[in-house]
Amino acid sequence: MPTDEYPGLPVNSANFEGLYVASRKGLLNRVRSDAGYPGSSLHGEQHWRCVASAANFIAEYTPNCDLATLSLFSLLHDSMREDDGYDEFHGQRAAEYLDTLVDDGVIGGGEADISRLRLAIYWHNQASVDPKDSTIGACWDADRLNLWRLGIRPNARYLSTEFAQRENTINQAMIFLNSPPEWEEILSCIPEHPKTAISEPQRQPSRVQKILSLFR
Repeated sequence: MPTDEYPGLPVNSANFEGLYVASRKGLLNRVRSDAGYPGSSLHGEQHWRCVASAANFIAEYTPNCDLATLSLFSLLHDSMREDDGYDEFHGQRAAEYLDTLVDDGVIGGGEADISRLRLAIYWHNQASVDPKDSTIGACWDADRLNLWRLGIRPNARYLSTEFAQRENTINQAMIFLNSPPEWEEILSCIPEHPKTAISEPQRQPSRVQKILSLFR
């Protein structure tokens, strides 16, 4: 069960080595097979892809965001939901599911990288903010900017990054609900072999560049 206060990253966890997967297609197929509620119109695959779209856009304006972490968070954060209700422990279950994927060799990476992704997933539904780690902050902000799909206006109080907190960003965030990128594009920043894992994966700006002008 989550504790009352988000602990943040340990002070000695700055040595990020990068995340990788054994196979992008294999990962996607595994998550689709294991997901508890993937067909949901509110918290299923469409939402996961919209979160990925928002996360990559936030990363364009927020230094030091790790794109592989953002993409994996988008895919996994709601994967263990059981329904569209409150489902208090779905973040915890998704974090445990990440551990299973790591144990099975589906996802790999440095200890600090796995810990950061686990924290982002575990705490994403606990109304926490993280202004210190831009990657975790961007993960949570991307999910919360998608609250428009529920008819809820995102509250800057619960956003972590400076870019997401901007009034213009919040007002324009509904664009992430329209035609999100396909998984092939979303997952393309994640190396498929540990020897190619890097801290700053190659960005895939094709879709993002189409909407940059709305925020300038």
